[in-house]
Amino acid sequence: MSKISTTIEMITPKQAAEYLSKNHPKNRPLRAKRVKEWATTLKEGRWVLTHQGIAFDVEDYLIDGQHRLSAIIASGVPAQMMVTRNMSIDSFVVLDQGAYRNSADILRLPHWHVAAIRCLIPCCSETCRRLHASGL
Repeated sequence: MSKISTTIEMITPKQAAEYLSKNHPKNRPLRAKRVKEWATTLKEGRWVLTHQGIAFDVEDYLIDGQHRLSAIIASGVPAQMMVTRNMSIDSFVVLDQGAYRNSADILRLPHWHVAAIRCLIPCCSETCRRLHASGL
Protein backbone atom coordinates (compact mmCIF):
# COMPACT_ATOMS: atom_id res chain seq x y z
CA MET A 1 0.00 0.00 0.00
CA SER A 2 1.34 3.42 -0.96
CA LYS A 3 1.87 6.06 1.66
CA ILE A 4 -0.58 8.96 1.66
CA SER A 5 1.15 12.30 1.21
CA THR A 6 -0.13 15.86 1.35
CA THR A 7 1.63 18.97 0.10
CA ILE A 8 0.64 22.60 -0.30
CA GLU A 9 0.74 23.71 -3.93
CA MET A 10 0.06 26.91 -5.80
CA ILE A 11 -2.21 25.62 -8.56
CA THR A 12 -2.29 27.65 -11.76
CA PRO A 13 -5.08 27.41 -14.33
CA LYS A 14 -2.74 25.32 -16.51
CA GLN A 15 -2.01 22.92 -13.63
CA ALA A 16 -5.73 22.78 -12.76
CA ALA A 17 -6.52 21.69 -16.32
CA GLU A 18 -3.86 18.98 -16.12
CA TYR A 19 -5.25 17.71 -12.82
CA LEU A 20 -8.81 17.74 -14.19
CA SER A 21 -7.67 15.54 -17.09
CA LYS A 22 -7.25 12.85 -14.41
CA ASN A 23 -10.83 13.25 -13.14
CA HIS A 24 -12.34 10.00 -11.86
CA PRO A 25 -15.01 8.77 -14.31
CA LYS A 26 -17.49 8.30 -11.45
CA ASN A 27 -17.10 11.80 -10.00
CA ARG A 28 -20.43 13.57 -9.63
CA PRO A 29 -21.47 15.97 -12.40
CA LEU A 30 -19.89 19.40 -12.26
CA ARG A 31 -22.19 22.00 -10.70
CA ALA A 32 -21.79 25.26 -12.63
CA LYS A 33 -23.22 27.32 -9.75
CA ARG A 34 -20.61 25.96 -7.34
CA VAL A 35 -17.80 26.63 -9.83
CA LYS A 36 -19.05 30.20 -10.29
CA GLU A 37 -19.15 30.75 -6.50
CA TRP A 38 -15.58 29.53 -6.07
CA ALA A 39 -14.42 31.55 -9.12
CA THR A 40 -15.92 34.71 -7.61
CA THR A 41 -14.17 33.98 -4.32
CA LEU A 42 -10.87 33.67 -6.18
CA LYS A 43 -11.38 36.82 -8.28
CA GLU A 44 -12.25 38.85 -5.19
CA GLY A 45 -9.15 37.65 -3.36
CA ARG A 46 -11.14 35.89 -0.65
CA TRP A 47 -9.64 32.43 -1.19
CA VAL A 48 -8.27 30.94 2.04
CA LEU A 49 -6.03 27.91 2.33
CA THR A 50 -7.77 25.20 4.37
CA HIS A 51 -7.40 21.46 4.93
CA GLN A 52 -9.88 20.90 2.10
CA GLY A 53 -8.09 20.74 -1.19
CA ILE A 54 -7.87 18.13 -3.88
CA ALA A 55 -7.09 14.42 -3.72
CA PHE A 56 -5.87 11.67 -6.02
CA ASP A 57 -6.28 7.96 -5.42
CA VAL A 58 -3.59 5.29 -5.72
CA GLU A 59 -4.38 5.02 -9.45
CA ASP A 60 -3.77 8.79 -9.86
CA TYR A 61 -7.44 9.59 -10.48
CA LEU A 62 -8.71 12.93 -9.17
CA ILE A 63 -11.27 11.92 -6.55
CA ASP A 64 -11.87 15.25 -4.81
CA GLY A 65 -11.62 18.88 -5.89
CA GLN A 66 -13.04 19.09 -9.40
CA HIS A 67 -15.13 22.17 -8.51
CA ARG A 68 -12.14 23.99 -6.98
CA LEU A 69 -9.95 23.19 -9.98
CA SER A 70 -12.66 24.26 -12.43
CA ALA A 71 -13.00 27.55 -10.54
CA ILE A 72 -9.27 28.20 -10.90
CA ILE A 73 -9.62 27.75 -14.65
CA ALA A 74 -12.82 29.84 -14.86
CA SER A 75 -11.33 32.71 -12.84
CA GLY A 76 -7.84 32.58 -14.29
CA VAL A 77 -6.55 33.02 -10.73
CA PRO A 78 -4.03 30.60 -9.19
CA ALA A 79 -4.87 29.25 -5.74
CA GLN A 80 -2.89 27.66 -2.98
CA MET A 81 -4.37 24.41 -1.69
CA MET A 82 -3.62 21.08 -0.11
CA VAL A 83 -2.97 18.27 -2.59
CA THR A 84 -3.26 14.74 -1.22
CA ARG A 85 -2.03 11.74 -3.14
CA ASN A 86 -2.33 7.94 -2.82
CA MET A 87 -5.74 7.87 -1.19
CA SER A 88 -7.35 4.44 -0.97
CA ILE A 89 -9.76 3.63 -3.79
CA ASP A 90 -12.32 2.91 -1.06
CA SER A 91 -12.14 6.51 0.18
CA PHE A 92 -13.92 7.75 -2.96
CA VAL A 93 -17.34 6.57 -1.77
CA VAL A 94 -17.24 8.59 1.47
CA LEU A 95 -16.06 11.96 0.13
CA ASP A 96 -18.30 15.03 0.36
CA GLN A 97 -21.00 13.40 2.42
CA GLY A 98 -21.30 16.39 4.78
CA ALA A 99 -23.81 19.22 4.64
CA TYR A 100 -23.08 22.82 3.73
CA ARG A 101 -23.15 25.25 6.63
CA ASN A 102 -26.19 27.50 6.55
CA SER A 103 -26.51 31.02 8.00
CA ALA A 104 -27.50 29.72 11.44
CA ASP A 105 -24.47 27.43 11.53
CA ILE A 106 -22.11 30.25 10.58
CA LEU A 107 -23.62 32.77 13.00
CA ARG A 108 -24.03 30.13 15.71
CA LEU A 109 -27.61 31.22 16.27
CA PRO A 110 -30.68 29.04 16.73
CA HIS A 111 -32.31 28.40 13.35
CA TRP A 112 -35.52 30.15 14.41
CA HIS A 113 -33.54 33.38 15.13
CA VAL A 114 -32.13 33.34 11.63
CA ALA A 115 -35.61 32.69 10.18
CA ALA A 116 -36.98 35.70 12.11
CA ILE A 117 -34.13 37.91 10.91
CA ARG A 118 -34.76 36.86 7.31
CA CYS A 119 -38.40 37.87 7.68
CA LEU A 120 -37.47 41.29 9.11
CA ILE A 121 -34.81 42.24 6.57
CA PRO A 122 -37.26 43.18 3.77
CA CYS A 123 -39.31 45.29 6.20
CA CYS A 124 -36.25 47.05 7.61
CA SER A 125 -34.84 47.64 4.15
CA GLU A 126 -38.04 49.32 2.99
CA THR A 127 -38.24 51.44 6.15
CA CYS A 128 -34.64 52.56 5.69
CA ARG A 129 -35.32 53.51 2.07
CA ARG A 130 -38.36 55.58 3.13
CA LEU A 131 -36.40 57.32 5.90
CA HIS A 132 -33.55 58.08 3.55
CA ALA A 133 -35.91 59.39 0.87
CA SER A 134 -37.64 61.67 3.41
CA GLY A 135 -34.31 63.18 4.46
CA LEU A 136 -34.33 61.84 8.03
